[in-house]
Amino acid sequence: MQNMSDITGVWKGAFYQENFVTPGDSDLVFQAVMTIEQHEGKITGHCYIFWFDDENYFGNWQMEGVYDGLNFNYSENTVNSSNCKPGFTWCYKNVASFITYNPTMGRWMMNGTFNAHTDYSGCAPGRLLFFKEGDV
Repeated sequence: MQNMSDITGVWKGAFYQENFVTPGDSDLVFQAVMTIEQHEGKITGHCYIFWFDDENYFGNWQMEGVYDGLNFNYSENTVNSSNCKPGFTWCYKNVASFITYNPTMGRWMMNGTFNAHTDYSGCAPGRLLFFKEGDV
């Protein structure tokens, strides 16, 4: 297995969250872009996420985490800007993922799961899939 030594860059993908609007229906898909900067094992960055059915609603979080050459775990800790859909609140995610190289696609990918919470309650969990798109 090929390991990536530095995950700094722009990653694009999606968060797939258990459907909290209509439980039992298909997962909700939130498109997102992460800008990651690695300084040794410590990771900082931003994650921009777009509402599942309307890109006019978005959130921008600061994130912080660690990377050990395979596992990338991070938490969102500060909202920089947000335009959330009325009646809803964005969730802060705690992510456990791993980064691998997909030789068929010729790309690095980040795959994992998350649990989430707001300032006052829990949120539906989910999974994520991102691909490295370029450098910062």
